[in-house]
Amino acid sequence: MVTLLSWDVYRVKKSTESQALNEARSNFKKDMAFRYWTATHGGVYVPVDERTPPNPYLTHVKERDITTPSGVKLTLMNPAYVMRQINEYFLEVYGVAGHLTSLKLLNPKNKPDDWEKESLLLFENGVEEVFAVVEIQGVHHLRYMRPNLVEEACLKCHGHQGYKVGDVRGGLSVSIPLTQYENYKWNEYYAHFAANGILWLVGLLGVSWGFRSLKGQFGATIQAQQALRVSEETRRLLLDNMSEAVFGADMNGICTFVNPSCINLLGYDSADELIGKNIHTLIHHTREDGTPFPESECLLRYVTEKNKPAHMDREALWRKDGTSFVTEIWFHPMTKDGKVAGAVVNFIDITERIRDEREKARLFTAIEQSQEVVVITDTTGAIQYVNHAFEKSTGFTREEALGANPKVLKSGKHSQDYYKDLWDTITSGSTWKGNFVNKRKDGTLYEEEATISPVSGEGGEVTGFVAVKRDITRESRLQQARDYFTSVTSHELRTPLTKLSLAKLVLEKMGRSGVPDEESLSASINALDSSIDDFSRIVTAGEMFTDLILLKKAILFKEAPLGTILRYCVELSEKSSLEDKRDIKLSLSIEVETGEDQVVCDQSMIQYALGEVISNAIKYTPDGKMAKVRMVRDNDKLAIYIMDEGVGIPKEKKDSVFEPFFSLESSSTHSTGKYAFLSGGIGMGLTLARLIFQSHGGDLELETDGEGKGVEVVMTLPARQRSTLRK
Repeated sequence: MVTLLSWDVYRVKKSTESQALNEARSNFKKDMAFRYWTATHGGVYVPVDERTPPNPYLTHVKERDITTPSGVKLTLMNPAYVMRQINEYFLEVYGVAGHLTSLKLLNPKNKPDDWEKESLLLFENGVEEVFAVVEIQGVHHLRYMRPNLVEEACLKCHGHQGYKVGDVRGGLSVSIPLTQYENYKWNEYYAHFAANGILWLVGLLGVSWGFRSLKGQFGATIQAQQALRVSEETRRLLLDNMSEAVFGADMNGICTFVNPSCINLLGYDSADELIGKNIHTLIHHTREDGTPFPESECLLRYVTEKNKPAHMDREALWRKDGTSFVTEIWFHPMTKDGKVAGAVVNFIDITERIRDEREKARLFTAIEQSQEVVVITDTTGAIQYVNHAFEKSTGFTREEALGANPKVLKSGKHSQDYYKDLWDTITSGSTWKGNFVNKRKDGTLYEEEATISPVSGEGGEVTGFVAVKRDITRESRLQQARDYFTSVTSHELRTPLTKLSLAKLVLEKMGRSGVPDEESLSASINALDSSIDDFSRIVTAGEMFTDLILLKKAILFKEAPLGTILRYCVELSEKSSLEDKRDIKLSLSIEVETGEDQVVCDQSMIQYALGEVISNAIKYTPDGKMAKVRMVRDNDKLAIYIMDEGVGIPKEKKDSVFEPFFSLESSSTHSTGKYAFLSGGIGMGLTLARLIFQSHGGDLELETDGEGKGVEVVMTLPARQRSTLRK
């Protein structure tokens, strides 16, 4: 009761002090609000009277005194002047004194007293609030003070004192008389003394009543003993019917009790074979690897000595017949009268769990090491798992893929209906099979064969999807190469073979007659030369196409001047076109400074591509016309423009010219000439040229306004930047 009363007295005292401090803070905020309002208006003008004469310390302020049009004389009151009058009024009416003061005064009437001066010095050192209980004229007061910081509006009156915005201008103190708070405090003391006295008397009566009822407790004790026996029987019943094995041991490791599950798991016939024996010696003597397990290292010893529970995820125990099994085991200290008396141990056989975990680990390893891509998503399509083959195939890391949607691989090569059919199939519970052209992280395209199946939960509902995919890019490219050679065999070899047949007939005729015919011999030689040239062009184009499609061999990239390569190609084309008796003027303009035309390329491939484009410009341009070749640099790219005055291309066929074996001539006039007017070719020139420029990180585009309006071919290559073959 004394402690409770002391706490009440302390709490009332603190509450009273807190209320007084809150009142002081409220008055401070009120005074600061008045001061701020006055300062932000630059002071206020009031009529001059005996109580409010002009402030002699504001003579430096212009228009300190003014006269209204009606003749009333007004004087400017600065914040300190206003606050002094307001605080005098509050002191007279409410007994609360406020004082705005400073260490650098304009008006000596605002001089700080000793307590205020000490507080102002503290403010200079960063203190934000000071309060104390002091005696003023025999009455206890709470004195409270906070600093007054210089604001922009204060500089009107105090700027000449050298203050800057944010400086400590002074402080505002508030004095609160504590008479009413002390009266309240003593009233509370008396009330708490009375209440605690009454409570003390009630307690005495309770003790008396409790003593009289003590006899009845003996009967309750007997009932409690009976309940304890019931509880003991319940505990035994629970232990006997638990599926987990449980045994107890004393401080020396001697078994004190076991439940039936423990007896059965350890292969014993009865509890008597375990109780009273050293349990570690019987069932925990050897580790899983066959090495001895000293009793001193057993967790049973640790638990009883440290009075702390312990747990082992995997531990071997030994049966009566000498065989072992793997368990998960828990040790708990057992206390009596506040002291450790032994331990309770429970364990479960986890042999089946370990077998399942091994199977899962084996399956996971197989999936991880599989060469086929495996992706598992939830029902919304968010990726939940990818194997290592996915990272290798797509370039995305597992961390980047998890949580993302497989649409990050979309290449734009398939329609929305294609994906809708896929989604409708798998969400209906069926398996979808098909091919994708997808895009790797680096932007390159690849083709894959995919099988996507729904994953069903225990209730048969779809819980996710698993996709197994195989990269068939090389197979697809190999098929392209096969298709190309099939087309060459069936389409392009006919012309040189026909020429060879004619040469054979001429030579056979000469052989039968036995008379040399110079004209026939010359025709045969020309036919053989033309056929060899045709075969050479077909083989060269075929080899280059296969290399680009299948990445059959490394392409030799070296730094080379593109201007020199272009000049060589133009000169060679001019010479060859003259040999074919063509009257075509070729103009060349290289608008790139020396040394600024360096590119990293396979020079033979670039020469081949430029030669094909220039030969196209010549053979589709009538005699007497011209073709212009121009090279410029555009930032980090070099661009080559080849413009002819030829027959042009119908707009609807502009994109078809890049298809293999496409020709603008009819099949009846098509031949394999290179520079003759409308002589055609093998139909692979522009196709190979575009592949070559794209493999070097550039591109080839074609523009035309239609038939009879010529063609402009634009080729670009990165300047001074190494390029790698796009896969």
